[in-house]
Amino acid sequence: MQIGWSDSEWKDGVQIDQIEELTTLAVQTLDDFAGLRIQHRNLLEARMEIASYNRHARLLSSEFGQ
Repeated sequence: MQIGWSDSEWKDGVQIDQIEELTTLAVQTLDDFAGLRIQHRNLLEARMEIASYNRHARLLSSEFGQ
């Protein structure tokens, strides 16, 4: 990945125009993130019970008379 700045520009730190570009990028990224919508198609409905496909016998000690 190449960045459009040369090494000589970094000797004295970040230049003002670079800070403005980075700030603009950060604001655009936050705006994109805030614009995401939650899709409800994969959410469970209220009071939905989840059960396994294989119903296994319970192995509790009380069922064996112990």
